[in-house]
Amino acid sequence: MARFIALDWDQNQLHLIVADQRGTTVQVRRALAWPETRTPNPADVEELGKMLQERLREANIPPAPVLACIGRDRLIVKEVKFPSVPASEEPAVVRFQTVKELHDTPDDVVIDYMAAGGPPGGEQKATALVVRKEVVETYRLLCEAAGLKLAALTPRMIGVTACLRQVVGTTVVTPPPQPPDGVICIVVIGEKAAEISIVRGEKFLLTRALPVGPNIAAEVRRNLAVHGGQMPAAPVVAVYLAGRSSGELRERLSETVEIPVHTFDPFAGAETLDLPTSNRGTFAGAMGLLFVKAAGELPINFLSPRQPKPQANPNYRLMRLALVATIVLFVGLVVLGQVLYASWKDELTAIQEQQEKTERDLKQRQEHARRLKTIDEWDNMVWLDELYDLTARIPDVNSLRITEIKAEPLPRSTKSKAVAKVTIQGKLLTSSSRTNPRAPLDELIRRFSKDGFYTPGMPTMAKKGDEFTLEVFVERRGPSDYQYKMTEEELAKAMKEMEAELARQAVEKEKERARLREAEKDKGKDKAKEEDKAGRGKGRGKSGKGKRPE
Repeated sequence: MARFIALDWDQNQLHLIVADQRGTTVQVRRALAWPETRTPNPADVEELGKMLQERLREANIPPAPVLACIGRDRLIVKEVKFPSVPASEEPAVVRFQTVKELHDTPDDVVIDYMAAGGPPGGEQKATALVVRKEVVETYRLLCEAAGLKLAALTPRMIGVTACLRQVVGTTVVTPPPQPPDGVICIVVIGEKAAEISIVRGEKFLLTRALPVGPNIAAEVRRNLAVHGGQMPAAPVVAVYLAGRSSGELRERLSETVEIPVHTFDPFAGAETLDLPTSNRGTFAGAMGLLFVKAAGELPINFLSPRQPKPQANPNYRLMRLALVATIVLFVGLVVLGQVLYASWKDELTAIQEQQEKTERDLKQRQEHARRLKTIDEWDNMVWLDELYDLTARIPDVNSLRITEIKAEPLPRSTKSKAVAKVTIQGKLLTSSSRTNPRAPLDELIRRFSKDGFYTPGMPTMAKKGDEFTLEVFVERRGPSDYQYKMTEEELAKAMKEMEAELARQAVEKEKERARLREAEKDKGKDKAKEEDKAGRGKGRGKSGKGKRPE
């Protein structure tokens, strides 16, 4: 994508278009116009360049190559004829034919031309365009002072013609001429002057600058009549207008000429938010330069006009071929070496990056493995869930009661899945089955075995026969494996049994307190009796001691 600035500074107006080119497509970014009484001239070129730079900065427009156009009043246009010559000699012949009719010296002007063709081997025609060197230098210095690079300096009429060719037929107000290859007249109206061009294809048949005023319509009709008198075989089939008051001029011309008169908008099909809403026709020249540049090279560029090419010496043809072949071979070997070196370097870099990535991944996996091992060693049974499930495994707390639970973690081993050994001590209470007093304990062992995560051993019974010790080996399992949940009936039953047990314990405690109180009373009575007995014995001893014998 390339960005260009199209510049048209003339007739008290500074027109500027910023556009991007993608292939042959032009995308307009900004279009601005400023009133300016001065035009580029050698005396003020430095000051005008600084002013242009400041305006670009205020509009936030970055620098880009400049395509500038100049008006018809600064050009000399001549139709020259010359004999058929080789292409390398054509620019010199056209320049010679043009200079013959100029008042300026050849060193003071820049000459470029557009070939108009002719019969093979016969007389050829060309349209020569002449501009003074000081004009070209003025635009170059103007862009240099503004911090820009001048890429091309082209007549405005070429841009206007290209712009019309681009937009004709895209809108209903700008229909194509009939026939499509017929002669057309283009008029662009500015602040002080208008430019009229009568064109057939790529060839300019007539081009002039006209003063803008009340008689502009008459001037256009006069030039149409001049063309009709000079070339009656090539009549104008349509007139296209753009610029200031183009609608009013269209109405006046439509009343006085029988040729179809249309207006055209240079920005048709390229609408953006940063385009002007009025007086858009005066941008036709600058917009056309962008279209021509997108299609290829500009047909006229006073910065690099056509120059005669020296005739090649055939004696050096083979030497040039050999030299070119040698250079191509050398460059090819260098490029191949660079490509192979870059490929190997990229491959080595990729291998090194892959090695570093592998080492980082290995370290991360080792660290992850250490964390997993630590977690694995730390992880054990969920004791709250174990106690919950143990409560549910006891069918009747009135027949079997747990008095003590001990848990002992076991070292990890590949031979055993057990992670802990639980020692359960309990007591068998009054059983409903006299034939099998151990039935509640057997039911507890059966429920342990049924869960699948437990391996109960043989219980050890105490000498009394109602106390037991049971060892159970427990396998590790996750929290989600504890799926047992007490039903409402079981929960209500457990609550009742708990309340009954608490009530029984309260009764037992109250009986114990009553027994202790009775024991305290009996102890107090015994003490009182002893004290009374001791007092009576002491009194008898005293009375016997004081009695005198008879």
